[in-house]
Amino acid sequence: MRIPVQVLLLLTSLFPISVSFADEPRLAQFKWLTGIWHSAIEQKPHFEEHWSAGDDVMLGMSRTLKNSKTIFYESIRIEDRGESGIYFVARPKGAAQETDFKLTSQTTSSITFENPEHDFPRRITYSIKGESEDRTLHAQVDDGTDKKKLTYTFKPGPLP
Repeated sequence: MRIPVQVLLLLTSLFPISVSFADEPRLAQFKWLTGIWHSAIEQKPHFEEHWSAGDDVMLGMSRTLKNSKTIFYESIRIEDRGESGIYFVARPKGAAQETDFKLTSQTTSSITFENPEHDFPRRITYSIKGESEDRTLHAQVDDGTDKKKLTYTFKPGPLP
């Protein structure tokens, strides 16, 4: 039995089917990283900001203050490069070029990026704990072996 085209068109107009060919953007999995984060390192305020700038990139900035003066800053990008992978791209104050770190591990609450060819750091890890305003963001940069590492603990909060 053949169904006339007109009947099929009528049925599809009465019962529309929503079909999505695009999956959720891969960077949407990192939305827990977005926001303004603050910490103190040796009595120096340290801030990180991360925000979505589209489906394929997150932008960020890190800075440390001393006596209300910026003594360190770094521009940050997390990029989805399709089949090449997801990368953390950093350019610290005074660097002539950016450094890429490839995503090597992730869970629902942590991400790790690595570049074994870089001097320091070779590994960058972010993890989140808690809910809402009680959230804590942990960041660690290390030499890939945990012999040399810097650890930061951030809370959500406004910029000064």
